[in-house]
Amino acid sequence: MSTPRTAAKKKAATTAAPKKRATKKAAPKTPAKKKAAPKKRPTKKPAAKKRGRPKGAKTNPPDEMLVMPPACPECGSTEHNGYFNVRTHDLGGERGGRKYARVRWRDTHCAECGTLRREKVLLSSARDA
Repeated sequence: MSTPRTAAKKKAATTAAPKKRATKKAAPKTPAKKKAAPKKRPTKKPAAKKRGRPKGAKTNPPDEMLVMPPACPECGSTEHNGYFNVRTHDLGGERGGRKYARVRWRDTHCAECGTLRREKVLLSSARDA
């Protein structure tokens, strides 16, 4: 069964004139503008310097320095017990032609006679800390 609404829709659909599609007017074609030619660049770029260590570079051995182990002032022994009361300070300077950046003091007891001694060590850089 059809309802009055659907019957009205069918009647309107059959009696209505078909709709025309809207069409766009074609825009007149304009000739494309010529682009400016790109600037010529030099074909070879200047060679950049290579970074880092050069190939085949020799490893220079570090400067050797004769260091005597700290000895006990009483008996002359170089043996000691563990270190305690270690202090490090950023005090730069030069001694014996060698520059140093830090000084470290360490207290220890002699293993032979038990005398308390304080060792002073000169460090050449911050990484020795």
